[in-house]
Amino acid sequence: MSLSRKKIAVSLSIILLIGLALVQGCGQITGEFSANQPPIVEIVNVPPDASGTSVTKHQGMPFLLEPLGSPTTILSMQGAVMDPDSAIRVYDLIPDTTFTPTDTVIVFNEELFVEGTDYTMDRPTGTLTALAGGSMAAGETYYIDFCFSVDNYYVFSYAPIIHWSGYDPDGFVDHYSFADVTDTTFINEFDNASDQNAYAVTNIAADMWIDTTAMEARIYLLTAEGDTTEHLFFVKATDNLGAQSNMDVKTFFRSNNAPYNPQIKPLEAPDADYTQHYFVEDTLFCLDDLDPPWDGISFNWTAEDPDEKELIQIPLEYSYYLVKTPGDTIWQNGASDSAWSETQQIQLFGLETGSYTFSVWVRDDGFTVSAEPAMITFTAVRPTFEHHILIVDESILTSPSWGFELPQSNIDDPLNFYLELLGDMEGQLDYDNYVMDGVDVRVLNNRDAIALAGSPIPYSLIGQYRLVLMLDDDHSAADVIYRANRNTVLADYMDIGGSVWIEGRSVLVGSFGYSDSPEGNDINSSGTQPRILGDYFQLLFGFGAKAEKTFILPPPFPPPDQANEFTGAVSTMGGLPDIEIDTSKTNVLANPPGQPDGTLIDIDWFTISDEAQSIYIYNSITADTNATSQYVNGDTSAVQENATPVQCVVMPQNDGLLEVYRVENITKGIVGEVISFNSTSITVSQPYGAPWDSTDFVEVDYKYDPVSEYHLKPVASRYENQQRTLVTVELTPGVFISTYQYSLGYRNAIFTFPLYFMENENGEVEDVFREMLNWFFYPTIHWIIN
Repeated sequence: MSLSRKKIAVSLSIILLIGLALVQGCGQITGEFSANQPPIVEIVNVPPDASGTSVTKHQGMPFLLEPLGSPTTILSMQGAVMDPDSAIRVYDLIPDTTFTPTDTVIVFNEELFVEGTDYTMDRPTGTLTALAGGSMAAGETYYIDFCFSVDNYYVFSYAPIIHWSGYDPDGFVDHYSFADVTDTTFINEFDNASDQNAYAVTNIAADMWIDTTAMEARIYLLTAEGDTTEHLFFVKATDNLGAQSNMDVKTFFRSNNAPYNPQIKPLEAPDADYTQHYFVEDTLFCLDDLDPPWDGISFNWTAEDPDEKELIQIPLEYSYYLVKTPGDTIWQNGASDSAWSETQQIQLFGLETGSYTFSVWVRDDGFTVSAEPAMITFTAVRPTFEHHILIVDESILTSPSWGFELPQSNIDDPLNFYLELLGDMEGQLDYDNYVMDGVDVRVLNNRDAIALAGSPIPYSLIGQYRLVLMLDDDHSAADVIYRANRNTVLADYMDIGGSVWIEGRSVLVGSFGYSDSPEGNDINSSGTQPRILGDYFQLLFGFGAKAEKTFILPPPFPPPDQANEFTGAVSTMGGLPDIEIDTSKTNVLANPPGQPDGTLIDIDWFTISDEAQSIYIYNSITADTNATSQYVNGDTSAVQENATPVQCVVMPQNDGLLEVYRVENITKGIVGEVISFNSTSITVSQPYGAPWDSTDFVEVDYKYDPVSEYHLKPVASRYENQQRTLVTVELTPGVFISTYQYSLGYRNAIFTFPLYFMENENGEVEDVFREMLNWFFYPTIHWIIN
């Protein structure tokens, strides 16, 4: 094709396109071809418990009967007329039966109640009243069928969601607009207007219309309690060319009851503790910022609305404020409507020391506020950590003092020992030094646990110190109430970063209330046992060594419970010396029968998690074969139940059997034959005769391994809590790297043997104290726990 012919073709194409455009444009302007048609919109339904158009029918509608004689409102129709073709039926479904709706009939198995005898019905208002002399009972659920003639009319007790549909015959709907009008003058004139659509177009102000692309909207109706407000809901559609539809309109009414007063509680409290006025008995620590493991002073609240239905939950909003005694408002979020929110929990921080009241109001979807707020009153203490060491002396003096306790004349010896020890090390620490002035290092005398049970350690005091040293060098168990409250204070204190060092005798059984079961205690188990050792000290299992067992056990040594065999502790980490008992101090304790010299009673042991660090392990006298023979002659042993005339099982008093030489029933004058044995028992055969039983006096000669289960078990550990936060950094656009950042929480340590009773001739105990204090006061994390 030549250039001139190409030019002609292009020119013809342009002319054709221009002509087509002109034809289409003229058609739109003159209507000769396709005039734009306006969209159409229609309100398609009302919420589930309204029928929608001209008749409201309810079949099998359940209701819970109020106290007899009081009206039970099923539906407030306010002037609607009973359909002449329907009858009211009130009935009680027979249990475990069903009813099946058909087109207009319900097939069911029922017990009908008689109008005028069992109930009355005010048809214009839809109010059913149970009669006191009738068959219906308060608190039972019954069912009602009824049918009302209505004219585009319904009363809502909640904010309804109105739905509509729309379409455009020759394009598409660009958006919808709706308006909710409650002005009574407008409504009256609209009802009487000859052209209602034109009246609405002219008289609904532009700022009353809300544009949306959705086909539904929840209408929050401002309604005073006890009133019923009439509403006209208008909706219109606008198409892609700007044409608007005629409006569709629905009349509905709104009634409202105020929400019930809200209820509040501390976040960690169970739901059963929700109440309108809550008083927090414990003082609460408060830091400047949220810093795990401290998660703020946290409260949560809840409320209900009497207008809620089975399928309709009323959306509630809350507003709250905080007041510091004697009445200074710290802050509030209720200054404007924008401050109302669905929030049901708060974390407070940065409060000054003082007493506070936190109040919460609730409003419903009709913006009706509860009659009263929920309030929670608490006391906050701002910790300072300005001082170094608080010594809490829990050495409980029993009266009269008995065998395992320090005599009254020696009760002050351990405390004086520690104070003298700390005084000798004053100014000698590597990282932070204390001053022995009675303030920087202070003693809290908690020996009278019963008197102090309600307030064992004041929050205002413990929050001033960086380290709490708990001393419990005696044997007695702590009071139950004291123990629970003390554990709460210590847990709260560690949550804000405080450090705790516990040392003493019978720590697990006495100080923390675990049993002395030989099977041990699962410290992480739930239940009534205190869990502070598991949650904070990372102990897993604990084994108590109560001395009372030894009274019922005759020689030979050691008794099976092995409670009296501690001779010292072996270090499991560099820098700490092995330490032995100072017998000059243990001799003031009256040794019970069966306890050898050079041992200390009531030393528990435990197992720990991988994150905790073992410091010392148990050194048992049983490991010294020079002190404990492996050979036992004439051991008095017990015959177990279920013996036969020819065989029985005998258990000697020591475990770890290696050889068995003789089993003789002295009572029956029979030497048995050893068939087999294991670590703890011997199976014996004897000539046919009367069965051996537990009343027989039986002697056994044997060889055994004297090393007890306590030997080399952990008796001291320490733990450094580290808070881990995931941080994601964008290195280059689209390239991210995630790493963990660690921050120091708290440090703690537990020694189940008292350092007071340990030998310090060469400064061994002083070395332990110096190492531990340097560890506690070290400014940063020692190592990262993965």
